[in-house]
Amino acid sequence: MDQQELNRLRDLVKMEQESRELVKLPYRSYRELINRLVGDVKFGGALENTLTSTYLSMVKDLLIALLRARLLKILDQASEGNVPRGNLMVEETKLASVLEDLERLIKPSMLKAPGRVMIVRFTSNYFSIKTSKGNMISEPTVGDLVIIPKEDAMELVTNFKVAKAYRIRVRRHSP
Repeated sequence: MDQQELNRLRDLVKMEQESRELVKLPYRSYRELINRLVGDVKFGGALENTLTSTYLSMVKDLLIALLRARLLKILDQASEGNVPRGNLMVEETKLASVLEDLERLIKPSMLKAPGRVMIVRFTSNYFSIKTSKGNMISEPTVGDLVIIPKEDAMELVTNFKVAKAYRIRVRRHSP
């Protein structure tokens, strides 16, 4: 049990909670932080076990508070389209990578959209379709409009002759 490390963690939690930006922590990872705090913890007699349990409980509470504060900041910044990179711990870097991947999937570039999808108008009734992206179109009828991946649209038009496909045009707005 290292009271100095515990006090240091308490100070880091306070700094993290009071700051808008992520605080640069003196550890590379949470694993390193935990090893410093509990690496030499030993159980023994009844009094020592009570002290150790109290110490471990305080460490756990402080770690949860630190994680909560940091994760909320990371998520808030990511929701604004700014996945943070500076001052991240190893485990947080993995989370940031996942958030960046999600951002790319959720907000595709508007300039690339016309090449990837098309509007399809059905010219005859058709049975259910599962697109190449895994979406289901339930029994489209004459006149139904759907937006589907370009390759699926071209297949419906050329191979099945049940639809007409139209490109999506994007107007570029100048600021």
